[in-house]
Amino acid sequence: MRYTGHKIFLNGKLTDISNDLDFYMSGRNIYEVIRIIDGKILYWQDHLNRLENSLQTEQITFQLSDYDFPEMIAILIHQNMIRNMNIRIDVFITDSLHVLVGFIPSFYPDVETYNTGVKTVTLRSVRHDPAVKAVHHELRIKVDRLLKDKTVFEVLLVNEKGLLTEGSRTNLFFIKGSAVLTAKVEDVLPGVTRNKVIKLCRSQNITVKECNIRLDDIQQYDACFLTGTSPKVMPVSSVDNFTFKVQNSVLLKIMDAYNLLMDRSLYKVE
Repeated sequence: MRYTGHKIFLNGKLTDISNDLDFYMSGRNIYEVIRIIDGKILYWQDHLNRLENSLQTEQITFQLSDYDFPEMIAILIHQNMIRNMNIRIDVFITDSLHVLVGFIPSFYPDVETYNTGVKTVTLRSVRHDPAVKAVHHELRIKVDRLLKDKTVFEVLLVNEKGLLTEGSRTNLFFIKGSAVLTAKVEDVLPGVTRNKVIKLCRSQNITVKECNIRLDDIQQYDACFLTGTSPKVMPVSSVDNFTFKVQNSVLLKIMDAYNLLMDRSLYKVE
């Protein structure tokens, strides 16, 4: 069972997490993960917009407007007495459609990890539908094995052209001089944090380029970082055996600016 706490929402109704949910958790799984900080929701509308886009891409008819997600999340916070954890919205699609909303076990890096950066390794693989946030079981098995065997924070995907695209759970950025570079949006999941960071960089007069990034050329970059709901803006200390400087001035500026943006973007539901 992926959920935690006492209560979840199943098809819009509050129910005990101890109930048998396996019947509802089968088929194609499209989902979103939303961070809750001090009982407040971060970027909830952006996540719902992406969920809607994912469903439309899959030609799934589903009215998000039938669900008051902020109210549901407020109830879950109160019922489970949890104020700092991620909420997951799952849509399972078979002959019917089921929606589950609940807290999931969450990991947030500590301050020291942001100071030292994280290690990553690469995997030759792609998501064939990168615009849709969906579960890819075979890829997940390969990634989980690498994370365990190599003791790294993230696995970076490399496509058939030798291009670095994204992390298994994150988006990927590089810094060269004063410019920030990332893969083309059509090749990656358009992460909510990714989009926030790109807009934030441009507001700070930091050039952002979407371009092809070859794994064989990473030695030309000065720094590297990941973005995601839980890691926020996370410095990367190494990709395979190549190391990067973590204390990069452009990267530190982005990290500080993003933390401020998060504080200003929290939506109070209690």
